[in-house]
Amino acid sequence: MKRILALLFGCMILLCGCRAAPDADGDRPVGEPFRWEERTVVYDGISLAYTDEIWYQTDTFSLPAARLSMALSDAAMVRGAHEPGADASLEQLLGALDFLDYESFGYTETPDTDTMAAGYAHRTVNGPDGTFTVLAVAARCGSYGREWAGNFTVGEGVEHKGFRRAAELLYEHAADYCTRYGITGDCVIWTVGFSRAAAASNLFAGRVAREGGIGGLSARLCAYSFETPAGTRDTACRSETYRGIYSVIGEEDLVPKVAPAAFGYARYGTDYVLPPFSDDGVRQTVENTYAALYPDAEPLSLSGSAAGAADRFIAYVCERVVSPEQYTARWQDGVRAFITALADGGYSTSESAKLMRSLISGLQDTVNSYRNGAISLEKARALVDIALKGGLREAGLAGHEDFLDDILRLAFNADADTGHDILLKSLIFALSYSPLSANEPKPDDLYSLAPAVLSLLTEAGTVMTAHMPRLCMARLMAI
Repeated sequence: MKRILALLFGCMILLCGCRAAPDADGDRPVGEPFRWEERTVVYDGISLAYTDEIWYQTDTFSLPAARLSMALSDAAMVRGAHEPGADASLEQLLGALDFLDYESFGYTETPDTDTMAAGYAHRTVNGPDGTFTVLAVAARCGSYGREWAGNFTVGEGVEHKGFRRAAELLYEHAADYCTRYGITGDCVIWTVGFSRAAAASNLFAGRVAREGGIGGLSARLCAYSFETPAGTRDTACRSETYRGIYSVIGEEDLVPKVAPAAFGYARYGTDYVLPPFSDDGVRQTVENTYAALYPDAEPLSLSGSAAGAADRFIAYVCERVVSPEQYTARWQDGVRAFITALADGGYSTSESAKLMRSLISGLQDTVNSYRNGAISLEKARALVDIALKGGLREAGLAGHEDFLDDILRLAFNADADTGHDILLKSLIFALSYSPLSANEPKPDDLYSLAPAVLSLLTEAGTVMTAHMPRLCMARLMAI
């Protein structure tokens, strides 16, 4: 009997031993299929599906990865002052995703002409081939202040000069972070951003792709940016070198259309164009999705013709500016100086909205009156000049008369998150290249100005709304 029991006991040990034998990575029993970690995270009231597999399949656009990246981009946004706690949402979301050793730079500093802010963290992921590190690099958008000057610093190089400087800051801090935390081995860099932060993130990802990593660390990319301005004239920017880099854009948004494609600008990697509002079904679905996701927000009323208005406006500006080289040589220094002055003595959002409404009303009436033959070209020019200069004096922006005569006006304020300023500066930028500011205006040119500007004004609500993080998220969730 003892021999029988001993034999049975030995068989049990053998069977248990076979089941418990681990595979090469030491965590998974032999013969058992690998399972990625999955969970749900909640941000801004939205439940987002998360799986570690998104870090393993970065060569293909992933909707779950895009949604998660949009949430992180929004969490990185500053909606008020740059002060302690301004990046609290970013730190919390990364913590919910088990990222460790969170650090940031720039969030407590007042933005200057060429600054940037971002948050960093890392985590270890178990994959079918072993463990690897994911490094999160989330660039800050919102409350730009003087950084608007960097947005208009185009330069004559392959990359937009202002965006490149912001990308260099992301790279420098990321390299330092990796060194201090001893990040080695297989690594995925997850970099995200919205608007200006998207441009910086895209150029940062482009550099990582060219170098095959960062600071000597070999790395793959999981780069998602949203409503991304175009920042490179590299003709190979869409090559296989830049796999794993994605820009999510809406054709109704004015921001991804600058710097203009007509000047050779594009983005590194692959553009993922969201379903357009020109499709009635898409537009209704997005409106319904937005209302469901954000029940306390004001309902959206989108337009299918906003993309055309934005395209006509960009085409008009390109025709007048001619080239990045001409812009840099003639206007760039003045634009930077003027924008810096605006940021230093900016006005409130309510004043911005009031000024915008006043200028739009006056300019619409003036251009329409000229087109209808009610007033002469000289009278139209004088009225626009008075409206612009008067509006800027009202905002406390005097002492730039010489610049006014060359570029009639760029206007925005230090708290440029409402979208009002996007329209205002776009409108006045268009007017600045019209015959209204030329020594010898031509009636035919003034007539051609009207459709470009007025179509933008007609679609003003949608053009501004299109550049809104929550709308971008709703568009992704509606797919």
